[in-house]
Amino acid sequence: MSIKKILIFTAVLAVSVLLSSCRNWEEKIVLREGDPAPLFSLTDINGKIWSLEELKGKVVLVNFWATWCPTCKGEKFSLQKLSNMIRDKSNFLILTILYNDAPRRAVQYMKQNNLRLTLLLDSKQEVSKMYGLTGVPETYIIDKKGVLRKKIIGPTRFDTPDSLKFFNGIIME
Repeated sequence: MSIKKILIFTAVLAVSVLLSSCRNWEEKIVLREGDPAPLFSLTDINGKIWSLEELKGKVVLVNFWATWCPTCKGEKFSLQKLSNMIRDKSNFLILTILYNDAPRRAVQYMKQNNLRLTLLLDSKQEVSKMYGLTGVPETYIIDKKGVLRKKIIGPTRFDTPDSLKFFNGIIME
């Protein structure tokens, strides 16, 4: 093979690799309100498996967080208050998913602060990829049919009168 053919082959190969890596970047998941929520199964800190598919018929708030994120930690108190304020707890569930953090730190934080929220472990970060996570905190509110109703990027207050009205409304649908 001549030098010219080797150079052309190398150039074509390099362009192919470059284009394929760009295509993967463009295929990053962008989950939008109104989309079906990606189904997942994760284990909580006690070993129980939680399947989003099995939770259809309930409104599910999915909150990604980490203990190294100060706003995430503060948001947990607001989530706990929301949980306490919801009238129809049989049709509403809060799932917190630990992102890129040590489970023992999260368990310790929740125990020290008397937080009784379900803590799921996404050790391989598969669910965070499915949801197109951009950072933490990030929250996804899924209706009884499994449709994403609200996507919240960044910290928010969940225990406000407007939030309570929103959640009670979606639960009653």
